[in-house]
Amino acid sequence: RPTTCIKQCNDLYKILFNEEQKLFLQNKEACLALPQPDKEACLAAEAVRHSAEMDRLGQAKKDCQNGCHRQGTGSTG
Repeated sequence: RPTTCIKQCNDLYKILFNEEQKLFLQNKEACLALPQPDKEACLAAEAVRHSAEMDRLGQAKKDCQNGCHRQGTGSTG
């Protein structure tokens, strides 16, 4: 059923978002341990990486949910 499928998508991506947030915080800690100017460059690069990954996960979650609506229609994609 689509509602069960959507719940599974939401649950999965909640875990993935939480894991990415933990990784972001770990990477930030590692950046803060670096000397200047490496620290600034590291933090900037990590912010860009994290933002791109959150965008990717957000789109993947939408794709997952959209796939739920197509279940049972005979389509495979």
